[in-house]
Amino acid sequence: MLWNNKTKVNQDYLKDWPAHYYEISSAGQREACLKAILEKNPDSKADQRRLELLYRRFGKYPDETKDRFFHAWSLIKATGRETVNILNRRLIEKEMFGYMNELFLASFDRDEIVEDEWYDFANRFLELSGNSPAYRSVLFGLKKVSDQDTAFRLANDIEFITRKVPRQFQCDREFADFAEVMEAVYVNKIKDGDKILEAVKNGRTTI
Repeated sequence: MLWNNKTKVNQDYLKDWPAHYYEISSAGQREACLKAILEKNPDSKADQRRLELLYRRFGKYPDETKDRFFHAWSLIKATGRETVNILNRRLIEKEMFGYMNELFLASFDRDEIVEDEWYDFANRFLELSGNSPAYRSVLFGLKKVSDQDTAFRLANDIEFITRKVPRQFQCDREFADFAEVMEAVYVNKIKDGDKILEAVKNGRTTI
């Protein structure tokens, strides 16, 4: 290999471990910190679990640009816009099951660390999307929209992807906990988030 990609550990993240783990934006730095912790505490079940989920979410060579949560999120959104009929329903249901696995929604996966991963994704999604032209503008980026319009667009996506599409495929129960995490982070981070979510759930476009 031409490049030496060995990531150095930022010692600040190791203080009061794992309090600062999800402050690490780089998947490679997360891996380096986990390996450093496991060198000292190889029997730590929680950190073994974090490392396992890191690889499942970001790949064997962790890369935050290849987040499988974002991959599943965007494809569930696309799936919800497809026309479903007797000819393609079984295939689409199979694809949905794959996206659910990418989001760690299978019942055997559920634990506190999986929930932490969901919270991490929710924060990343809102921070990235809240500043993205896809949510902050219309007409191919030519016209900006207000902060409240952006908030409504984000809330509509959360409702559509975590509630409406799963109901369409009878897997809303499997999505329920994940949906609650997405909504909780939204309410915490977005001004009037509770009112906007309520409006969206009731089909309103204003609060």
